[in-house]
Amino acid sequence: MKTGASLKNRQGGAVAVMVGISIVLLVGFLAMVIDLGHLYLARTGLQNAADAAALSGAKELNGTEDGIEEAVNWAKNTAQRNRFFGNLGWEDVVGDAFLPEENIRFSNTPYPTNPSDWKDVDDAKDQPAGLSFIKVDTQSGNLAAWFAPIWNIFNISTYGSAVAGRFLTPIAPMGVCVLDPAREKWVQYDADENHKYKVEFGYMRGVSYDLEEINNRLGGLAAGDALYLHPMATSQTGCEPNQGNAGFAAPFLCTGRSAISGLRGSEVYTNVGLAAGPSIGALNTRFNLYGPPLDNSLDHTVCPPDPNIRAFIPGLGLGGANNWMTPTPQQTAAYLLYTWLAGPPGTDVDRSPLTTPPPGVVNANVNAGGCSGDCTDKYGVLWSYAKPVAASGVFARTDWPALYPLGPVSNPAYAGTETTAYQFGLSSENPTYYLEPTPEESSSPDRRVLNVVLVDCPALNGGICRPMQVLGVGKFFMQRTATVAAWISGEFAGLVPEAELSPAIRLYR
Repeated sequence: MKTGASLKNRQGGAVAVMVGISIVLLVGFLAMVIDLGHLYLARTGLQNAADAAALSGAKELNGTEDGIEEAVNWAKNTAQRNRFFGNLGWEDVVGDAFLPEENIRFSNTPYPTNPSDWKDVDDAKDQPAGLSFIKVDTQSGNLAAWFAPIWNIFNISTYGSAVAGRFLTPIAPMGVCVLDPAREKWVQYDADENHKYKVEFGYMRGVSYDLEEINNRLGGLAAGDALYLHPMATSQTGCEPNQGNAGFAAPFLCTGRSAISGLRGSEVYTNVGLAAGPSIGALNTRFNLYGPPLDNSLDHTVCPPDPNIRAFIPGLGLGGANNWMTPTPQQTAAYLLYTWLAGPPGTDVDRSPLTTPPPGVVNANVNAGGCSGDCTDKYGVLWSYAKPVAASGVFARTDWPALYPLGPVSNPAYAGTETTAYQFGLSSENPTYYLEPTPEESSSPDRRVLNVVLVDCPALNGGICRPMQVLGVGKFFMQRTATVAAWISGEFAGLVPEAELSPAIRLYR
């Protein structure tokens, strides 16, 4: 019998079949690994191109139409240089075919609520203010696989997508000279040592200051010149003198945002002498005022008004000091609170002056009613937004005679239960202190708060692109509209935390 030999022959044939099948499977897996690796390389190359394009475009965004144009050009050129070339099967596309203009979009946030909120290039050029993020999508296409087409398994397509930009800091490109370079101190306001209030860089919360006059007297600026700062200049990017004009700065004054870091010790660059019309118009959008001389692109969608546009102006009218304080103060704003720092009458409290102003100059901007002497007995509207910070206890409005010994001596007329009139009700509930803009839904909270850089400038002398060191960022509440005649005033409301003040260009997805 040949049974054993036959079985052996049959087994030998089975091994050959198994080896053949294994080889086919191994080759198939090898093909898959090679093709998927090829896909990974292509995907990585495309993503690198998108990342590089987005980053190069983001650094050009400066709130202007020219910035949008430059961002598009840089994104296209950078993507073209970094694309995944065709030597591994990807079509070697050139020019706009790789990154067409419709694949580049812009937004004021890297995470819009709706994808449709991304603006195309034309819309971004029409309203460039606040657009500090760019989204880049490379063209997608089929990748030629080497082995998979044999089995018609894969139809491989891929692309790259990236978003880059920076969250602009909530700092208007404006600077104010500090009254005292010391960051903060506690000042005693009567004979009780527990009765002290906090002073930050010489400013006291709840008091409105004439920012223009302070810069004029302490910084040596010519009358009428605010201390404007370059909104996009940093120690890394440098300062462009040809951007020192009102048209370039207006969108940043309007939105109240810029690339200024505001971190203590960082540098800002001066940009003085801007045109009064566009600059003042940009600030006053907070009061629902738009149109010439401000550019029409800076409307309520880009620069929304405050929810309460009622002005608090010394004198007659709704929101005026006659509604808020009695006797009615004459001043628009205090310049330097100086003489009263000697202490309340009849006490031996020694409160050294926080700074020494030029002789005879304590307040400024007297209204038509006039005032006598150096006007130290006249204040603007107090506490319309913020109260002084007490070392212990809580300040009441009846503390005014002690806190401001040469100011108002009676209780305020305001009878609301809220701490400040600014937050008091709705127009329909209390039109004296509250006025909503139209349309109401266009408003944004606290738009009347200007965050401005605090600098030590005993002698500024003006100039464009002059570096100055940041001491801090102060919040000033605009009690009233800014005008060329009355300049710019604001009620001090404290310092902005440094955690909110560090912008950087980076990838977001």
